[in-house]
Amino acid sequence: MWRALTQWWRGTPRAADNPPVEQLRQARPAAAPGGPQPSDTDIARLFTATLLGAPALRDEAPTAAEQIVLKRLENAVRAGGEEQLVPRMPSVLPKLMRLLRRDDVAVHELIDLLEREPALLGEVMRVANSPLYAGTQTLTSLDAAIALLGQQGIQQVVTRAAMVPVFDLAQGRFGASSGTLLLDQANACAHDCAMRRIGFTDHFDAYLAGMVANTGLIVALRLFDQQQVTAAPVSFAFHDRLATLSAHVSAHIARQWRLSEAVAVAVESLAQPAQAEASGLAAALRLADQASTVQVLTR
Repeated sequence: MWRALTQWWRGTPRAADNPPVEQLRQARPAAAPGGPQPSDTDIARLFTATLLGAPALRDEAPTAAEQIVLKRLENAVRAGGEEQLVPRMPSVLPKLMRLLRRDDVAVHELIDLLEREPALLGEVMRVANSPLYAGTQTLTSLDAAIALLGQQGIQQVVTRAAMVPVFDLAQGRFGASSGTLLLDQANACAHDCAMRRIGFTDHFDAYLAGMVANTGLIVALRLFDQQQVTAAPVSFAFHDRLATLSAHVSAHIARQWRLSEAVAVAVESLAQPAQAEASGLAAALRLADQASTVQVLTR
């Protein structure tokens, strides 16, 4: 699998109707154990190339249109730049964070919150009645569902459901073509980061860091559609710069949403070179981001 991936990055000719993810999927069964592994840069390039529907990448300079998008992303990194393109924080998230960070939160307080948000209530009941939790029994009361899921389970279920509209990119050529890839990656990253954080950081912070880690790419997709770019970018230089800038934008979004500074710092660390030292939440997020990206690309 990874040999095929490396060849793809080097511009090995392939059939025009065989997209990157399909190439990766077809190559997977032949991958030899212990074979060469892709670098963080390779994985990031493949993810953004797949998101934008780019064919095989090449070692060339970004086009004029691509440079405009990168420049506007640089503006978005600065406070106040491109604010109209930044996704708004789900209205229920601040209430949820205040409530679920308390150790003494009562079940009736969660019920009051969820009953005012029918979509979230429905998702809690759906997950609680899934085979993963309820098995063969059917839960009909919200308090029973909350008791079954527990505080961490409620954090994850409600946060994930609240974030779905943020990743709704159905409009525009590039937004629509990205499908649910960004949301799938965010869900996987949040879960993975929350698991890796054990022993050194807050579970909810870790989950939130994973959810917002790549929200900067939403701004990039909107910029592409707004600029009416006609062709997906194929240069290594563009995709490398896109990964760096979108991480900075994601950190800006985390701060605008008033998530904890620990979350913002961890997200911003994704803009640093892969070999840079990281610890705590930043280290967990870097590993989770890589693992979840590979997971959604090879699914």
